Amino acid sequence: MPKIIPSLILFACGLLCSGQDRTVGLLVNEEGVTDGYVLYVPINYTDTYLINNCGQVINVWQSDFLPGLAGYLDNEANLVRSGNGTTNQFQAAGRGGIIEKWNWRSELLYRLELHNDNYCQHHDIELLPNGNILAILWERIEKEEAIDNGRNPALIRNEIWSEKIVEIKPILPDSFEVVWEWRLMDHIIQDFDSTRLNFGEIASHPKKIDFNYASNDNRDWVHINSIDYSLALDQIVLSPRNYDEIWVIDHSITSSEASTEKGDLLFRWGNPATTRLASGKLLDGQHDIEFVEDGAFLLFNNNSESGIESSILKIFPEIDASGNYMIEEDTFKLAGPPEFLLENREVDISSDILSNIEIMENGNIFVNSGARTDLREFSSDGELLWHYKGTVSLFGPILQGAMISGQCFRADKYKSDDVRFLGKDLSIKAENIELQPLEIDCSIGTSVDEEVLLEWHIRKDAQQKLVEISTSLNDECELILMDMNAQKICSDRFRKTKTFCFDDFATGIYVLCIKSKSLFSAKKIFLN
Repeated sequence: MPKIIPSLILFACGLLCSGQDRTVGLLVNEEGVTDGYVLYVPINYTDTYLINNCGQVINVWQSDFLPGLAGYLDNEANLVRSGNGTTNQFQAAGRGGIIEKWNWRSELLYRLELHNDNYCQHHDIELLPNGNILAILWERIEKEEAIDNGRNPALIRNEIWSEKIVEIKPILPDSFEVVWEWRLMDHIIQDFDSTRLNFGEIASHPKKIDFNYASNDNRDWVHINSIDYSLALDQIVLSPRNYDEIWVIDHSITSSEASTEKGDLLFRWGNPATTRLASGKLLDGQHDIEFVEDGAFLLFNNNSESGIESSILKIFPEIDASGNYMIEEDTFKLAGPPEFLLENREVDISSDILSNIEIMENGNIFVNSGARTDLREFSSDGELLWHYKGTVSLFGPILQGAMISGQCFRADKYKSDDVRFLGKDLSIKAENIELQPLEIDCSIGTSVDEEVLLEWHIRKDAQQKLVEISTSLNDECELILMDMNAQKICSDRFRKTKTFCFDDFATGIYVLCIKSKSLFSAKKIFLN
């Protein structure tokens, strides 16, 4: 009998506090919240935490570096996190320069340095299905080179920082290979100086980037703060904060092709002023751009200028039958108006900086209002189901009752039955992160004994590859087949017994999951 990991069932409950008001940690926990774990990456501290819905610590990873700024769990529940490196050349908000990976036991697997005098990783990273990493890099451009390319000298100090996106292949324990690259400098246009490079009419070239779209001489004039990748489209979406828009680029082309017009923007939206076509921004200081279903995009629109009208937007670009983004009169089209999932006038999600969101499988909306580390989960109609206030500041865990809570670039929620937790020790390592915690009535119990309820029988012969499953549960069960990237391949429902045939599947490793109202279990299947 294989080892079965018990699922955890959260019993919704009230909070019982005595003597003082609760100001940090778990504040709200209601029925309907997604059963899962939150990866909490405090921006001002070196530790990263995985907590459950009761705010109890399931795992902690300790680094020598502050975040730089993002952290994610890969498909084996290893933590991949960028760190604030030691370079003196690049001093600005969001600085990173280090990428580290730890296993579940908090053992460091590698440490990569992505910084020198000419470039530095910053803000966000993206984990790819092949194990590689996409990273956003500042690229130093000296004043003379910038002027030669058409930059207005009034917008330059002694240098500017452009952007480039690199795909790196980690080489343990401390090296990497750049296997793909896209440089912003290959896709600029300017109408400032007709004697310099890249001169042209900006409004007639919406796929290129105005080299002089800036209001001052800030070296970090673009400030890309978020990156996401679509495997289905083989595209990358970026959030250039200082342009108040989103950009999509093609990852299916080679690095050489990416330096040509093939690497120009596939899509942009949010601020028509960047192409001189209109005024009036639709986005303002946005963060956490993501691909979602049907080619749509999801983002946290900070509304940075006011800081009090943040919203969560879903954007639907218009796409033709060949999968191309539609453009008309030099303007990219939407298939319909943006959908406002949550607005600050309805619920307080305000955050003028940082922040991220996630739509859970059950339709709930998980939100990190990062300026003050308010981690919350709402139902699809805006009801607050869960609220966790940041418990870490610059000097580590803070006292219950404190009125400050530090900041958080992003936090992500993973379902408790996520396949990446298969075989992991999910016991509680600490009751709270905060110091001098108040008592909480928040119970976690284990489900019924899965060893008794579920049996796996695997039979292989020369003709067929079969998995036979039987259970004594009376509930209807769902059988889900996933690949090792946690992508669902197919699913089916059954009662009591089920036989699954792998004859049509390629050699490799798969994950077979069974879910019911009272049970979750998963097993890796090796096909040779």
